[in-house]
Amino acid sequence: MVVEVKAFINSFWHKEEKLPIASINGLETRLQEIESSPGGGEQITLYDPAKTYTTTTLTLVIYSNDQSDDENFHLPGLFLLVANAAEGDSPEAEPDKWVRLSNYVSQGETYYQT
Repeated sequence: MVVEVKAFINSFWHKEEKLPIASINGLETRLQEIESSPGGGEQITLYDPAKTYTTTTLTLVIYSNDQSDDENFHLPGLFLLVANAAEGDSPEAEPDKWVRLSNYVSQGETYYQT
């Protein structure tokens, strides 16, 4: 029983730990696909809830929700799309479709990556 509990505890990542790319299911493959695609769509945009996002191009969005119950979404974060997302499938609502790459801190209209 002690061994099982220890294995269970060790299977979680602390929010302060950096995750290796290989530990995120499908991310390494998706990044390789994006790297080899022509043009790729290198633009970072603010998340638009009325938009459908597809993995045919590199999709990076900045998303935040200061009304969220989860304080991790109060500050803007940079998210990579890893699965197609329909309208309203935000990084908060559909976390399996997005990977948080970093957080941002805003100073007025300027965002600084942390």
